Amino acid sequence: MSDVVEFRLRDEVVLRHIFDCGQCFRFVCEEDGSYSGVFRRSFINVSLQEQGNIMKVKRILGESIDEEELYRFFDLGSSYERIKEKFKAKDEVMKKAILKGEGIRILRQDFFETLITFIISQNNNISRIRKNIESICAAYGSEVEAGSGIYAFPTAEELAGAKEKDLKALKLGYRAGYIVKSVEHYIKKKDRIQRCIEKLAKEYEKQEEENLFNELMKFPGVGAKVADCIMLFATPCKNRFPIDTWIKKIMEEKYAMKVESKKDKDKVQKFVEVKFSPYAGIAQQYLFYSAIGD
Repeated sequence: MSDVVEFRLRDEVVLRHIFDCGQCFRFVCEEDGSYSGVFRRSFINVSLQEQGNIMKVKRILGESIDEEELYRFFDLGSSYERIKEKFKAKDEVMKKAILKGEGIRILRQDFFETLITFIISQNNNISRIRKNIESICAAYGSEVEAGSGIYAFPTAEELAGAKEKDLKALKLGYRAGYIVKSVEHYIKKKDRIQRCIEKLAKEYEKQEEENLFNELMKFPGVGAKVADCIMLFATPCKNRFPIDTWIKKIMEEKYAMKVESKKDKDKVQKFVEVKFSPYAGIAQQYLFYSAIGD
């Protein structure tokens, strides 16, 4: 545990691509191009040093930071350069998409936080998602440091005290009911979910991945797209391919695939698994950022 951690990078990293690609909502860009946000129970700043060869993570407030947790959070054990080369050799559309978001990395986020975040994200815009998340944190989370006014994401036990009307008062609308019920369901199932994630981290098994997906589909307010997002951003499953309106448009316009019915979406899933497996989720992020990025 320490106040500053530095990592020597073997891949190209662009912080804007990581933090502004729709996978997390609690980091903001500073004037110097670094990003600050809440990580676990700390408020941190992330910057690139030495012409982008060093990633520096500095604790600003809250608990000391753990090097191993940050290494896993930024997925620094994976070679994205090798993955990108494979994608570019196979696919012209992907080659162009990577040029726009080549510094992306999939963040390995807290499961419960990701679950609630992506329930909130449904039919919502980024600005409102950020406000909704911060309002929940301020109402139910704990300050990372006394008097700081900066709050960690609430634990399931902290959020279990929320009633639907209380969450509606935070402008969460119809999502409030989903959150209340999903928190209850998570508390009942969290040990089983954690065991499943730990198994997948040790050794990938397709059936275990499907078991986790099916478990997620039992949560109120979680459909296939949200379940895929949670798995991609909070578990070791990098082959999930969430299909939202942007990806639907890309698959239709760039790959001439119809994406309307569940049957159509199943065909898309099989197509990307064959083309990009075992990293279809990373491919999804390159495609998604190519549509929404600057």
